[in-house]
Amino acid sequence: MTENTPQHWTPTPSGEGNSSSPVPKGTLPPPPLPPLPGTGTSAPAGGYPEPAAAPSGVIPVRPRRGWLVPVIVVAVVLALVVAVVGVILAARLLGGMAGSGSVPTVESIRERPEEAWTYSYQGRDGGTDISGLVPVGERDFAGIFLSGGEDKPSRVALIDGETGEEAWSIPLESLGVDAVTAWPELLPVSPEGHLTVAVTDYVFDSTGELDWAATELHLVAINPVDGAVVSETVREGYAFSATEYSFAETERLSDTAPRVVVALRFGGVVRFDTSDLDGEMVWSANIEGVDGAEIVGDYVRVETDTTYWWLDADTGFEPDWFDGEGSGAAYLPTFESMILRFEYTESGIFYLDGLDESGDVLWTAEPDTFHTVASPEGRMLFFSESKEGDVASSHYLMRIDPLTGEEMWDREYEDSFYDLSRQTVSGHLVISDADRPVLIDAKTGERTHRLRGAPMMFAADVLYTVDEDQLRAWNPDSGEELWSLRLRSGGEVLNIGSMLLTVDGERGQFTRLR
Repeated sequence: MTENTPQHWTPTPSGEGNSSSPVPKGTLPPPPLPPLPGTGTSAPAGGYPEPAAAPSGVIPVRPRRGWLVPVIVVAVVLALVVAVVGVILAARLLGGMAGSGSVPTVESIRERPEEAWTYSYQGRDGGTDISGLVPVGERDFAGIFLSGGEDKPSRVALIDGETGEEAWSIPLESLGVDAVTAWPELLPVSPEGHLTVAVTDYVFDSTGELDWAATELHLVAINPVDGAVVSETVREGYAFSATEYSFAETERLSDTAPRVVVALRFGGVVRFDTSDLDGEMVWSANIEGVDGAEIVGDYVRVETDTTYWWLDADTGFEPDWFDGEGSGAAYLPTFESMILRFEYTESGIFYLDGLDESGDVLWTAEPDTFHTVASPEGRMLFFSESKEGDVASSHYLMRIDPLTGEEMWDREYEDSFYDLSRQTVSGHLVISDADRPVLIDAKTGERTHRLRGAPMMFAADVLYTVDEDQLRAWNPDSGEELWSLRLRSGGEVLNIGSMLLTVDGERGQFTRLR
C-alpha cells in the first residue's frame, strides 16, 4: 500500500472541483479525497442518473470508401448484439468470469456431457434472486442468493464446483445486510484474496424520498476459504462499487487484471485494501460529479456528468495516454502496448487513432466499424464496411495490425454479416450471417463453415450455440456437430470459470455439465 498524496498539492475546498488544480499528466493523480468517514458532500439534487452503458465492441467510424453510414445502422447492429448477448444468463448473473491469457477458459466438452451435479439455490418457498456469481479459484464459485424463505434465507455462499455442495453459507442478516431494502453486490476476488460484499444502504425520509446525506456504503471482506469475515467498514454518503469487466467486450481480459474494490461517492473514487477496509486507503482521487466506473484491465474508467476519467487501477494516477478532463475522446486500452482512441464528431462519424503507452499517435484510420477480438495470440483488430445501398450490414472485412495500423488481409463477402465474435475459437472468427453463425479463418479471412444456433460460448476448440431449446457443440475446424442436448423449458446456459452449467430458473437449480 502506498500513499500517493502529492506533498506540493493544495487541497481544493469542498464542492469547488479540481479542474484548475495542477495535475501534470502521468505524474499526479487527481487531488485526493478528504479522509473517510467525514463530512462528505451529498449527492446532486435529484440523485444520480443511472450509469450509462459502455459502448459495444462494434463502433461505427468514418467509412473508408467514401459514404456515410446512417445512425439507423448503429441501432440495427447494437440491437443484434443485444439479442445475442441476451441469450446468455451470465449477463444478468455474473459478477465476473474467469480468463486465461486474453481468452476465457471454458471447458471443451467434445462428447455428449453428463450431469455432474445439480445445486438447488432456491428453497421450498421459491422466489430466489441472484445478485452475482463470482469464480473463486479453479473450480469453486460464490454467489449472493436473495430469498424470503426460511429454509434457505438470503445468504452469500461458496459452491464446490466438484460436488455442487455449499462449502459455507453466511446469512446476509448476520453481516448486517437488510436484503429487503438493499441490493448487495458480490465483487470479484480482490488482490488480497478476499470476496467483498458491497451494499448501499438507502435511507428514505418521511415523504418517501431518498435521503442522500444519510445513505451509506457497507463493505464486508470475506475469506473464501472458510467464509470468515476479515474486515468491514461503513462509509458515509452515496456510494457504489465498480466491478471488473471488459470494456466493450464480454470476456475478462486476463488473469492478471487487477480485481480491485473501488467505491464511488459524490466527489471522488477510492480504492480499499480488503485486508483492512476500515484502515488506510490504497489511493483516492477527487473527481466531481461521478456517475459510475468500471475496472478495465489495468485501469479504472470513471464516468462523470460531463466526461470520462482514466486512472491506473494500482496507483490512482492518470496514464500518460489519457488527454485529461474535458477530452471528447473515448479509449479502449485492451491491446498489448497499444491503446485505441476514438472520437465522435458532430457530423456523425468517429475518428480512430492507435496510441502507444505514452500517448503518441502510431497510426490513424477512418473505417465504418471496428471490432476487437480476443485470441490466445493476443487481441486482434478488424475493420468492417458496408456496400453502398446496403448500409444495414457489412460486406467487407479487414484484419489490421494493431501496432502499425497496416492491413493484413481484406475480404469481400457475397453475403452480408452483422457482427463479429468477441474471441476466436480454434483460430476462427464467428460472424452473424442471416441469423446463423459462419466461421472465418482469422489468418486469411476465408469463410469455412456455416453452423446452427446463436453462438454463446467459446472454448479453446469447441463452439457452443443455442438453437431454440437445444444446446449444441461444434468442432470449428471441421464444422461437425459434436453433440446436442435438449434444455428444459425456459432453461439457459452459462459458464462460471471453466465450468459449463445449465440453469433452471423455475426450479432454482444449476446443473454442471461434464
